[in-house]
Amino acid sequence: MKQLLLKIRFILTHSPVRFNIFLIGLLAWLTYRYVYPVDASNDSDHNSYQSLLVLLVKIAGLLALILIGISLLTTILAYMRYRILNRSGRASFKLDLQTGDMQDAALHIHPTLQYDWRPFLGFISGRLRIDRYGLSKPFVLASVLRRSHSLKVQQFSGTSDLYFRDIKAYQVTGATLYFEDMFRLIRLYVPQPLQGEFYHPPQANRINVAEVLPQAQQEIDVRIEQMRKVEGEYLNYKQFEYGDDVRRIVWKIYGRSRELVVRNPEIRNPYASECYFYASFYNHIGGLLLDDGLADEMLNYYKQAVWSLYMQLQQNDGLMIHYVSEQNVKADRTDRPEAEQVQHRITQAVWQQETTLLHYADPQKGSIFCIHSLSDYNEVKQLLEKLSDDQYVHMVTLSEGFDHYSFSWLKRVFMKHPQPETEQRHTAWMISPQRKAILKNETALKQLLKQSR
Repeated sequence: MKQLLLKIRFILTHSPVRFNIFLIGLLAWLTYRYVYPVDASNDSDHNSYQSLLVLLVKIAGLLALILIGISLLTTILAYMRYRILNRSGRASFKLDLQTGDMQDAALHIHPTLQYDWRPFLGFISGRLRIDRYGLSKPFVLASVLRRSHSLKVQQFSGTSDLYFRDIKAYQVTGATLYFEDMFRLIRLYVPQPLQGEFYHPPQANRINVAEVLPQAQQEIDVRIEQMRKVEGEYLNYKQFEYGDDVRRIVWKIYGRSRELVVRNPEIRNPYASECYFYASFYNHIGGLLLDDGLADEMLNYYKQAVWSLYMQLQQNDGLMIHYVSEQNVKADRTDRPEAEQVQHRITQAVWQQETTLLHYADPQKGSIFCIHSLSDYNEVKQLLEKLSDDQYVHMVTLSEGFDHYSFSWLKRVFMKHPQPETEQRHTAWMISPQRKAILKNETALKQLLKQSR
């Protein structure tokens, strides 16, 4: 459904005829009927003021038609001339779009057009083509660079900030230039080749995290000031044997399986300990949610939470946090710091229904596991049964991501009105048929985590 809407929007955006032409046509028809009424009689007496007003309307209409005609003619000529020069290489469009991160959720671009004509009182604008049918907000080439010691134009340029809401990697597959007249009656487009990508990475927020203890230690080359507790063996538990300390018996496991197991003894080590961090993107609610703006908004909120959790764990002295990626995303440059590589892997993650929580998370190795409101209740329950008391499960309540979008009429009067896309997604959440199922699963997971503590 989402792809269909994007395709329709793409086609309408590239239509040469704009809606304004119908408004101008309606205005011209009404003016004509006023000047030449149907019920006019040659023998009727004409008011002198009426005759003068009709004359002024005719003059104004003629001037408007001349201005519109000139604007349309120069637009068509500028468009055709650019197409001819562009094929021969004497006119070109350039935009340096290097791989990188967006700053403050904005992509800063500086497009340039090596061309010397512009429609009379019109303008030249453009859009970036994202993926297949996605389009960016328009940017305008309004700045003029003239040749030295001449009034002749050498190139048009512009500086724009393009804002992208969703946290993900954007693939730019091309650009489109538009030649528009001053009344925006027509819009003639020229596709331009352009390749590149950029990231809208998540930003870290402050969250509450319980104390995390390491479950594995593979390298001992980073020495720390304080002694840290680490497990004595690779596995957390083993079968009870004669001579084991009865105080280390895990009675919770005995109550379920009637097997006596003991927790491995801890040792103290002056080297950095490794904690493995798992964040599941498995969606158990349904495939219908994967292809709409509501799913994108939940994904944005979850990525923010995962990145915030990772950054807060990084602040623990003596812990080396390893993020275990769930999805085979495109590898980023290896010369970046590990935290930036993790940020990019989280940025490129998507909701998926192939790799379940139990197939992804390793309870024997992991120290912290991140789940969400779309996780499978039964799988979370099985995972909790395999974890010890020093392993931490963090749940992200996705419904809380829509709380700050609720604007009452009082806030609308005295505060800034929310952006249209923000309000649209909040409305989609309130009327979504899956909202009840998500809230129900969310409540059940909260209760399950509360019981396991």
